[in-house]
Amino acid sequence: MTTILLSLIFSAPAEWNQPNYDRSRSNRTPAIGQINKPKLSWEADLRGREYFWSGSLREGGFSLSPPEDLVPLSIELQQLWGIVPPKLDVTGSGQLIDPPPAPGARWGKFLPEVSGLQRISWTTTWGKDAHFHLHSFENGIENPTKIWDIKFQGDIYSPLVVIVDLDQDGELEAVLSTWHGVIAYDLMTGREKYRCTYRSEHGRQYGFFGAYVHSSGQVYLVPIGDFAGHVGVLTVQNGQLSNLWYHTFDPQSTQGIDRRFTINTVGPKPIGDFNGDGAAEILINVFNENNDNRWHLIAYDIETGQHKLDLPDVYLHGHLDIDQDNVPELLTQDCSSRCLATYGEIGIYRWDQQIWHQKNARWSIEALPELPLERITGALRGMETPVTGQLGAEGNPTVFFTTINPSESLNALQVNTENEPDILWSVEASPQVEVSAVAVAKDKVLIRTRSAHHQSVKLTTDGLQLHTVAKHYIVLSAPQPLVLTDQYGHNQLVVAEPLNSISSYQVTTDPNQPLKLIWRTSGRAMTTQMPQMEGLISGDIDQDGINEILCVREMPDGHSRLIAIGLEGKDRWHHDFVNFNGRAPIWNECGTTIWAVGHFMSSDRLDIMVSNRRSIMHSDETVIINTKTNTVAWHKDILKMPNHTRGYGGGRCAILDMDGDKLDDIILGYPAEYSVVDGTTGDQITTLNLGPVEGIAHWVMDGTPIAVNNEITLLTHPSMILALQNKSDQTSILWRTEPDDGVNGFPSIGDVDGDGQIEIGLPGCRDGFRCVDLMTGEIKWTVTNLDHQVSNCVTTDINGDGIEEFVYGNGKQLRAVAKRPDRES
Repeated sequence: MTTILLSLIFSAPAEWNQPNYDRSRSNRTPAIGQINKPKLSWEADLRGREYFWSGSLREGGFSLSPPEDLVPLSIELQQLWGIVPPKLDVTGSGQLIDPPPAPGARWGKFLPEVSGLQRISWTTTWGKDAHFHLHSFENGIENPTKIWDIKFQGDIYSPLVVIVDLDQDGELEAVLSTWHGVIAYDLMTGREKYRCTYRSEHGRQYGFFGAYVHSSGQVYLVPIGDFAGHVGVLTVQNGQLSNLWYHTFDPQSTQGIDRRFTINTVGPKPIGDFNGDGAAEILINVFNENNDNRWHLIAYDIETGQHKLDLPDVYLHGHLDIDQDNVPELLTQDCSSRCLATYGEIGIYRWDQQIWHQKNARWSIEALPELPLERITGALRGMETPVTGQLGAEGNPTVFFTTINPSESLNALQVNTENEPDILWSVEASPQVEVSAVAVAKDKVLIRTRSAHHQSVKLTTDGLQLHTVAKHYIVLSAPQPLVLTDQYGHNQLVVAEPLNSISSYQVTTDPNQPLKLIWRTSGRAMTTQMPQMEGLISGDIDQDGINEILCVREMPDGHSRLIAIGLEGKDRWHHDFVNFNGRAPIWNECGTTIWAVGHFMSSDRLDIMVSNRRSIMHSDETVIINTKTNTVAWHKDILKMPNHTRGYGGGRCAILDMDGDKLDDIILGYPAEYSVVDGTTGDQITTLNLGPVEGIAHWVMDGTPIAVNNEITLLTHPSMILALQNKSDQTSILWRTEPDDGVNGFPSIGDVDGDGQIEIGLPGCRDGFRCVDLMTGEIKWTVTNLDHQVSNCVTTDINGDGIEEFVYGNGKQLRAVAKRPDRES
């Protein structure tokens, strides 16, 4: 259960203004508690609600609200609806089971004479000395038989494997796309048959890989990289595997991943004949390739790579042969900038002609549970596609879309016998309830609603009869509330809740209603990869002596608006980022990710640092917003390192005056570089490469900085802890742990033994909770943890004895730990 625990009864007023308490991320509060015998004061369930409904066609109108005595959607029902992979007869015994997992596993009937199924897999898909092998399971899942094994020297990263008869000799090949090319192995023996090496610069193959069999029998291999952007086609000609053509996006990027200014996205089935000419095309969304800052839906000729179709300001979500003429129609959304809005004008194209459109709408989109053996993807949202199925007496192809005006309404769209769009049924939701189609099975449709914890749910249907089948809860990591004091001296508990709402509560003395709502508005917290949220920030932006809450709101056209909300719930200030998505981004997606406040330009005023990401990692940009003039004081998009360049910002940061000029500076630990930058200009003061760490082959990626003072900074990560010493424009490692000896849960600093020296509280190390000397890294004492689940650590004098304690959560316990000078333990 997602809860807020009121654990401290402070003897003096204390605010909690942002994650990790203060701008330096110390997690150390001066608040003093009076707790010697802790007990739970109250709890409040702020999770969102997710209901699943099964619908059957029936004339007339119906109205329904969900009952409360519902259970989650069972695995059996999920498999029945086809939203998770099915169980398999792995051993050939007739018993259906969940197949045993393995890295990069692909299952099939590869060996006709052997009972059961076989599995292609790896020993690792991310690391050194990987083995690629084929196993059978006729002797049981506990006794697999190794058919063949291939050892790879060096590194293997996210290899993509498809199974196809590549040369049409009647035998299957396992075809592998790697960093620098494609290799094909005989599936029966593991013998290498073909190899084509290329992509020397844009090496990373991460994205889509598929095999397309033309009606002529020719087999085309199509790798589409959306990280190091590229697309190409290979085929077997004259006994050799060779490139027909190959195209890179961002050719100026030496690695293909740094300094990307284009975006290319690809769905789970991008290859087919989409114009009925008998030849195949490859469909890709491409942004800004011509420096026009526009999306283009492009169809590449599979033989030549030439553009057969180029639709500007159109974004492809998927396709469906909705008119049953054996040529798929394109399911699209209008998109006039980099931002892809949640709601927009959606449409259906018959090749280059739009045959239907709907404003203020979105397609019902879900991730496929699996792909056939001839296709595989690791692309951004690469498994997502509009929900489609066959419904009605004739079993006609159907696609689903939701309109908003102002409540949401779900519609089932078909094409009638006159070749005109037709709405088969509709479902209208009560206010502030999201409604989407999830799956179609046996002439029934599975529908999902999402709503906040306080919101009642009611559905009204026309032509569809519903009954509720399950209930889930929506949790976006921990709520990370702020505690802020308003103009009347009252404390407000401000929480970023699921489904993009910011709520403020007053804590009451009523155990049945512990939280009284003060106000609620739309907005979201920081994140670099939703659903892992990073919390809210507050600061006195308008200089009235009262903090405002900073959050991001998606605007109607999809762009990001950074908003300062006053403690009365009204917008006080805002700044628009018109080229970045406002919705919470997943990893490698465009959006506003991180923001912070500091005295960057003036000691008398708080200004705001904001990081935006154009697309993949390394495309981060950072600005300082002068809050007095609401203008950009500086903008940076390159972090310069000795051997490479990176994007600027994009990860957790600490804020502190590092150079003694009485103005704040910015400490970064992302992606694999430590850097201190001048808050006034954005210029780099000092940098240290952590990829790899000096003297070892270990990388520290996305570390969290804690600025203890202007000389010592901690950088923590699950794989390593570093103490860095800052002197002028030089940074050196004061001490570090060994590789794979890091910490889970954010640490805190404090003096927990009363000796006047700073210790570090590390909540989740491999030996439990660890108290470490700041200057030497020496372990002073440890506490065994109950399990591996730990929370952040907070330093406070929780019991009012004059000495601080480390407070953290472990499993189901909230713990206060310290060591006193007069005690042995």
